[in-house]
Amino acid sequence: MARFPYSSLGGIESRLVRVLVLDPATSTHAPIKCRLVTVPHSALPRYEAVSYTWDNQKRTQAIHCDGARLPVTPNVESAMRHLRRSYFPRRLWIDSVCIDQDNPAEKIAQLPKMDTVYRSAKRVIVWLGEGTPDTDQAIFTLKWTLPLYRLGLNLPFCRYMAKHLLARFRTDFQKLLDHTGSDVAPLKEKGSSLYGLHKLVHHSWFRRIWTLQEISMAKNATVQCGSRTVPWSAFSNMLTFEGTWMQTRVPYPIKADGGYNPGLALRQDAFVARIHQINCLREWVRDVTSKSATRPPISFMLNLILTGVNPCYESSVPEDKFYGLLGLLRLLGTDMTALELAKSDLDTIHGYVFATMATQSNSLRMLIHTNGESSRPGLPSWLPSHSPVPWTPGLDDVIFKKAATPHMSSAAPKFSFDSDNRILKLRGQFIDKITGVTTTRPDGKETSSTGTTDLGSFLQAWLTFVRDQVRHLNLSYHDEALVLFKLLVHRQVSEYYDSAGVIGPYYASGGQIKATPSVIPFRLLQHFEAWLDKMDAGVDNGIERAETLFDSAQHFISSELINSRSTADDARVTIGYPRALEIIGRWAEEQTLRKRLFATQRGAVGIAWRSVQPEDDIILVDGLTTPLVLRRLRTHDDTSYRLLGPCHMPQLPGAKLWDFLPLERKTIRIV
Repeated sequence: MARFPYSSLGGIESRLVRVLVLDPATSTHAPIKCRLVTVPHSALPRYEAVSYTWDNQKRTQAIHCDGARLPVTPNVESAMRHLRRSYFPRRLWIDSVCIDQDNPAEKIAQLPKMDTVYRSAKRVIVWLGEGTPDTDQAIFTLKWTLPLYRLGLNLPFCRYMAKHLLARFRTDFQKLLDHTGSDVAPLKEKGSSLYGLHKLVHHSWFRRIWTLQEISMAKNATVQCGSRTVPWSAFSNMLTFEGTWMQTRVPYPIKADGGYNPGLALRQDAFVARIHQINCLREWVRDVTSKSATRPPISFMLNLILTGVNPCYESSVPEDKFYGLLGLLRLLGTDMTALELAKSDLDTIHGYVFATMATQSNSLRMLIHTNGESSRPGLPSWLPSHSPVPWTPGLDDVIFKKAATPHMSSAAPKFSFDSDNRILKLRGQFIDKITGVTTTRPDGKETSSTGTTDLGSFLQAWLTFVRDQVRHLNLSYHDEALVLFKLLVHRQVSEYYDSAGVIGPYYASGGQIKATPSVIPFRLLQHFEAWLDKMDAGVDNGIERAETLFDSAQHFISSELINSRSTADDARVTIGYPRALEIIGRWAEEQTLRKRLFATQRGAVGIAWRSVQPEDDIILVDGLTTPLVLRRLRTHDDTSYRLLGPCHMPQLPGAKLWDFLPLERKTIRIV
């Protein structure tokens, strides 16, 4: 049989697309027959798009297309067998069939149209491969367990049983997420549904960049494994436990920050973070599609681009880490020219993407995502880099709001890039200089100058460092612990804690300093102080994983309601202190590994990435209210610096360190 000859779709300006018409068959084993129909985008019929993974498979299988032989991968051949109907044809769009894979020019020309193809489909089918009895049982569980739990929670005589079963499922699911090895015997002992669920959640589909765009564009989505299907909403709600409680739980990281940062979730829970990111993207795509004036905030867009830099996500070629997001970026308001990207090497693409993002948004928020370590050798220091350590992009430091310039107008940008996108030129003011730093905890690849690696010793060393720097303020132990607490805790969470009145904020809503009344028992801080004491005594040298710890990827703190609009008393009753403290301990483990405390000439104490050293400068950049750490390059040009990332310096009680602001602004070159 002759090989199928593709007709031309035209160049990048063409609006033609091929749709696959899959012929019916009553037998699963019958040969696959189909035909390809070429239509303009404006006249697309109703069709379904298939989202799947290539998994490095070769096109070793053959199907019959218009009477000719067309090679496909085993995964695509299996999908077509399960997707075809018994008596009626089915219109599908599958990239490896509808795009000529032997024509590089056509593949590049179709690249900018991927978002339109998936957005125009009446449904996107997430294909997770051949099914087994175990995966069939898992999909049945996903489809019906959540409705039954919700029903049980609303029936007084079933509520206790429903909560018990839900807690047990959460425990098993956490173990399932952590279990990535080949030994699946313990999971099989738990039951076929748990073993099948393990196969589903560890499927390569959840680690690919292209699939993120494909599912986010979908009007409706269905997950299919073999012949079993489950709606995407049921799949994602069950595995993130959304809707299982009678009360709404806040804060969501995707809501609090205006975007989802892939680095916020604990590393063990990358799957949960991925599901939340997908749901957030789907929500934004719906809003942008229905309201043309709606656009996500810049922090959300930066986090989306950083997803491509995230090493947890895979692509066939490195360039796909950016190509796979082009459609989403364009729909959400940032247009990248695919043809320009296709002609460039990876390093040039990296600089082009972030420089274009900054220029089109007229914002330097991307600098908050830097950490002093490039994702690739030789890249400029101003380029953001994914990090597994929690940080807070997008939030303002209260004490620097008066010193920072207002948001820059789109007509007069305050920064520029050179022609190669290697040098960033901006304006800012030097506000302080680092004079001393702590050590960072060894991660197994290095030794510590203190001769110890346990978390308790390092936390006590950090507390001693804080105590030495604030000795002149005569603070109580309670206030010293609070300073360390505010250095360790994620600033997004700190904002909710402050509003709820559970840690004794130094700032009122108007930004004015107020002392913490020592007579008020802030329970969360008391738990933190007691935990520090246990760590120091060697009673607790680590954070034990709780049954529901994976919930931190979703809500940061706990599964309890944190109502920032309620009174302080109400908030103290509803917040889950032990679990919140446990997650803070997880952050402390990561913070001491990747960051260090520092002291400054003006008496401030802060936290920054581990690469900072004495003599590094702290600056405020026009348009940002988060301080940045710079290191002067010893070259003939005294205005060239290397960016080491953002820093956080909480206000010290009773100290007025920043009354001297603002200072003279200078032009700075970051390379």
